[in-house]
Amino acid sequence: MADGRIIPHSGKFFASATQRTQTWDGIQQDITGKFCQKLVYEVDAAVRLLGNNVNTTIAEIQATLYWINQSEDKRERYIEIAKVQATNKEWVQMKGKFVINSFASQVIIFLQGPSPGIDILLKSLVVKQAAKETPSPRPMIKDPGYGVNIITNNNLNHGSLSGWFPLGNCRLSVGKGSPLVLPPIAKESLRTHHRHPLSGRYIIAKKRTKKTTGPAQMITGKVKRYLTYQVSAWVRIDHAGSGNSSTPQIVRLDLGVDDQWINGGQVELVDDEWHEIAGSFRIENEQPAAKIMACIWVLILGLT
Repeated sequence: MADGRIIPHSGKFFASATQRTQTWDGIQQDITGKFCQKLVYEVDAAVRLLGNNVNTTIAEIQATLYWINQSEDKRERYIEIAKVQATNKEWVQMKGKFVINSFASQVIIFLQGPSPGIDILLKSLVVKQAAKETPSPRPMIKDPGYGVNIITNNNLNHGSLSGWFPLGNCRLSVGKGSPLVLPPIAKESLRTHHRHPLSGRYIIAKKRTKKTTGPAQMITGKVKRYLTYQVSAWVRIDHAGSGNSSTPQIVRLDLGVDDQWINGGQVELVDDEWHEIAGSFRIENEQPAAKIMACIWVLILGLT
């Protein structure tokens, strides 16, 4: 091909798609019935281009999966498997993966992308089931600290807000009159580490201007990866002046882990009584988080 200037890097033959008039014109193969749903498949192809200008032709080749959902809607769907910048100077490898989670009545894999008039050359195309990835071994955790509360100044013993700060535009203060006993879940976990009654003090967040405002605390360095942490706290809301006394409200405890948010627990409240918010969280990032913050907020403005 091209006066013998293009030869396969192995073997004697390769396929070509010529006289293309649309960008989606290319080489395809029907693989219906040759794969299993919900399994991951790897795609590996050796591709090249042939254009009018042998020295400067460069374009993107894309491997795409076309399939028709076997459900009643019979919708046509496309999955982008992989892309590669190809030239007419050398063969390049294009690799990717795909998975189909539904029953399909027809599945076709095809190559597309370059402008009309540029030929797509294909030396090899392999589609095979991907090997299962072996999970990394969990690290040995020293001194996990089971049953130890990692929140600083969690009982507000001296009536101060030391360790706490307002997240967003709100005002924090300390009130008195909360339950003197641990919430049920915390009582079970801390029974050997907490032998004294609670102080009865609590944090009040007022003048909240956004839903994502409330009391917060940095706990960076206190959370160990691959350990599950239990969340338990007494919470209540004050409907006075909010105009939402009959609407259930959600109180959440969330954790900001670098640039991501994790929900540690939530409770739906319909009155002004104290209720337990309970949940758990676990961080499995490959690298230790640079910043971890715990915060509590109510998903409606005007409530404290």
